[in-house]
Amino acid sequence: MNRTALIALFFALVLLVGCADVPEQEEVWEMEQESVAVFSDGETVDLWRARKGELRGSVAWYELSDGTVLLLEDDAAGPENPGFLSEGAWAAIESGYRTVGLRYDIKALLDQAYTAYRNCQAEGWEYEPGRVGQSTALTASNEKVVWFCTTVNLTLDPANGQETRLTAVFDRETGEPLEIWSLFTAGETEVRAKLAAIGEGGFRAELAAALDPERIVFYPEYLEVHFPAGTVAGQTQELILQWDYDQLGGLLQPWAVPEGTEAAE
Repeated sequence: MNRTALIALFFALVLLVGCADVPEQEEVWEMEQESVAVFSDGETVDLWRARKGELRGSVAWYELSDGTVLLLEDDAAGPENPGFLSEGAWAAIESGYRTVGLRYDIKALLDQAYTAYRNCQAEGWEYEPGRVGQSTALTASNEKVVWFCTTVNLTLDPANGQETRLTAVFDRETGEPLEIWSLFTAGETEVRAKLAAIGEGGFRAELAAALDPERIVFYPEYLEVHFPAGTVAGQTQELILQWDYDQLGGLLQPWAVPEGTEAAE
């Protein structure tokens, strides 16, 4: 699908801001970077962005030389200061996120999107552009700790979107990052075993070993443990386990229980 086919929807959803009496502005397309990627067959993809007056589009458009939109990339959103952090703590948290940057590889995604595009050409199908973006927001807090979660939304196949959630935890006073395992009263091995237990199915050693601590997401009332598809052999879909804090039986340090839970009251 080319830019012309997508332009009306784009401005309706992305650039619809301001007051009704603002004069209509002519849209302008600017190439921000030429040849962002060069594929094995010599085809290149350029990065474009739309402007309307002073309004800057919040989506980057990756286009092939024939104008085909290969991939859309939403500008990263957040994190934002929740308002209760000190200037120093917030500066440390914000600096950490700037250092980490995007949690996906745009060059690798362009390669995947181009492969999908070529497959569509070979089969005589219309290609639908993929889309990716990430946002970071506060998910929980207490007097000692704040939790943020970065969510990456990826849709290379329009019928199969993927959402990845990645947790980071910080000291509320200083903004220094804390290791996830330090929030628990038991050792890492025991914590992994508890969080990988599936109802009456019980403990699964292979899940416990593969558990990524960034995928333990804290909310005020519960925590979630995410196992992406393919974490273990034969797992074709994402597995999400949810634990109320009182189900953890004191596994969390008292100072690491988010506010808003019975255990914290």
